[in-house]
Amino acid sequence: MKLPQFFFYQYDLRIVDLSNILVGMFPIWLLKNNTRLEVLTMRKCCLIGPFLLPSYPNPYVSSIDISNNHLEGPIPTNIGMIFPNLLNLNMSRNLFEGYIPTSLGDKHSLEILDLSTNNFSGHIPEHLPTSLGFLKLSNNILYGEISLSFVNLTSLVYLYLDNNPFVGKFPNNMSFPRHLMAIGISNNHMSGKLSRWMGNMSFFLELTCSQIIRKGLFQLSYANFILSLVTLDVSDNNLSGIIPSWIGTLSELSILLLKLNNFESEIPIQLCQLKQLSMLDLSKNKFSGLIPHCFIDIPFETTHTKSSVKASNASVYTVYTMWSFVKGNILDYMSRVNLSCNHLTGEIPIEVGKLSNIHALNLCHSNLTGSIPTTFSHLRQIESLDLSYNNLNGRILSIDRIRQIGSLHCGTQQLISYEGNSLLCGLPLNTNCIATVPTSTMLKVLDGEVEYDGFVDMGVFYVTFLVSYIILLMGIIAVLFINPHWRQAWSLKFVCKTTGRVISMLELHLFSLKPKVGTLFF
Repeated sequence: MKLPQFFFYQYDLRIVDLSNILVGMFPIWLLKNNTRLEVLTMRKCCLIGPFLLPSYPNPYVSSIDISNNHLEGPIPTNIGMIFPNLLNLNMSRNLFEGYIPTSLGDKHSLEILDLSTNNFSGHIPEHLPTSLGFLKLSNNILYGEISLSFVNLTSLVYLYLDNNPFVGKFPNNMSFPRHLMAIGISNNHMSGKLSRWMGNMSFFLELTCSQIIRKGLFQLSYANFILSLVTLDVSDNNLSGIIPSWIGTLSELSILLLKLNNFESEIPIQLCQLKQLSMLDLSKNKFSGLIPHCFIDIPFETTHTKSSVKASNASVYTVYTMWSFVKGNILDYMSRVNLSCNHLTGEIPIEVGKLSNIHALNLCHSNLTGSIPTTFSHLRQIESLDLSYNNLNGRILSIDRIRQIGSLHCGTQQLISYEGNSLLCGLPLNTNCIATVPTSTMLKVLDGEVEYDGFVDMGVFYVTFLVSYIILLMGIIAVLFINPHWRQAWSLKFVCKTTGRVISMLELHLFSLKPKVGTLFF
């Protein structure tokens, strides 16, 4: 869809939203013609070229969102003077480069600044607007040390600096505002410790610091955490040992991501105290033992934005709502459990099948045994199920909902969720349950001896053999009775003797075959 022609002849527009319309070059004429424009939104418009501004100020513009385009080049250095009353500036997911303009630091009204996923380089400006509530500079090429300029950001609620090559130590005397709710500092080159300032937060919502703990930036100890924590992501680090028991005291925790670490021992039952938990990822660790039965105590309800959070002022609430919209990844709102790639043993608890709210369940690459619980029929919301590469056995449940599961995270074929379990049978696998030896009746241990109880019903075999033999014997007698010459050549004694030999040979053959057949299943 292209830009309608009548826009070229409008001169008093106040709010313009052209998202998802193919525009081409940035329409600077739209700003020049509409001098009282307040809101300009042009997301996903395939905008190309530089971001140009008019030569005179526009005091009415309060919001500009040109995210998800292909704009390139530097941001005009006078952007702060052209839009003196700007509240929201979202230029994320473009190809901008160069330095972040220092004129943005003069904006005492700016509340939301999102410059993430571009090619900005250099240092973070020393002076940032004190009115900022949301600052996202993730996925750029910003370098140098993090300055103490954040100390003056008294309204800051959300701060994302992840995926930048920052260096140096995290300042020991750093003091963020007490109402900071979320911080993302994953994947950087910093060192030092965060624990000095983290305990000062009164309501902490999200901590994302994956791929940094290995550098000694953070330790997993109780003193570092706030009971109001909602999201904890310490994935892809060298954390080891056991999950501390105090994890159960984080009563507001909704998202817990501990994947790609070296945690070991059993999964602590304290996790079952997290009644708000909706996403649990313990994959790629060294957990052993059984899956806790108490998981049934966790509702695993779908994660929604905590919009009910009580903010101290309206602007913080506005920033929080905008953050929910900007983040906007549907996967972040799916309840899921991932325990894959560990050393878990035992059977899958029937309680797992009663987690009716989860959308994704991954138990692959462990040592789980037994059959798939029939309670899996309660997984009404399931969209991704992976039980592959375990030691599960028996028939795959004939549950339409589970059979209709489409693409999984590791492939597009349904059998991906079951493959690697050689004793499973039934659809969608190619193994026929009729020709498969049931593992539950394959071997019986009686008085210390193994008794064969395979798929051949020996009682039926004996009856069938006896009937066949009688028919054969009656046929021979009938032939001898009709033909006198043959009757003389064959005596009844010879027939009886031959019959006895045949029976003896069959008995010897069956007894010699019995242990050989049994060994096939060991």
